[in-house]
Amino acid sequence: MMWKKVVLVATVVIAAILVVITVRPTNIPVSEFREEAHVRLAGSSEIPFFHSFELTGLALSGTWEGPGFAQVLLVGGDKKLIVLDTRSLPEVLEFSGFGSRFDAACLQTCSIPPLQPEHLYVFISGPGFLTIDTYHFAVPLGPSGLATCPNCKKISAPSTPNHTTLLMILLLVISIIGAHSLSHVCKNPQTKRILIVIFLAAFIALGGVFGVSVAAPTAAIAVATKKAASVLAAFGVIVLFVIFGIEMLASKHEQPADWKEDEECQKK
Repeated sequence: MMWKKVVLVATVVIAAILVVITVRPTNIPVSEFREEAHVRLAGSSEIPFFHSFELTGLALSGTWEGPGFAQVLLVGGDKKLIVLDTRSLPEVLEFSGFGSRFDAACLQTCSIPPLQPEHLYVFISGPGFLTIDTYHFAVPLGPSGLATCPNCKKISAPSTPNHTTLLMILLLVISIIGAHSLSHVCKNPQTKRILIVIFLAAFIALGGVFGVSVAAPTAAIAVATKKAASVLAAFGVIVLFVIFGIEMLASKHEQPADWKEDEECQKK
């Protein structure tokens, strides 16, 4: 079918673009360091930023306790960027009665153009306590290759690709191509329908990841989309392996008619 060929071509193109987006190096060399914080809040508040250097990234480590939610924004000039939103990190925060730990959490501040921050604004809705234990700073390097902040001691290594995203892309591509290939071998109509569902669902997931990676790579919806796509990719590959195993077993139990006739001729 023509539409399947179009999907396969689009799959290769989208996967190639996503790989380039994932592995491309950062244009601004940075230095990273951590700073201990002793912040515990039960209500909305501003946390002054006393450092004079610019940031190219900010993440937070700490805990959240309570049934409400907390949101932390980095404010600098006319920009307000979300650092942490306890509702947007379900893969990091597992809510319980004893509090939830988050480590180096960031949303829109994982990688940003150089920004001179003024303060952090913490918004807390509902009962709860937000504790910030550690600030994780990323600052640009000067022309001499030295960090632009006095406390920066650990120079980060060149950025490595996001292997989780690469694995997800690979699994989605395997799901699409594998489902297409198996659909030519399977004879069971119900199995063919399952393969078509996997074929289309994996392509839609790949397209969704591509869309959020281009349009809003640091937004909360990007985190949720990639998480859903990862689950779908793993599930799709497992189902393909199961179908492949069933087809292999079925083919072994089936003896071709020509083979049976040759065997009878040899006996005569």
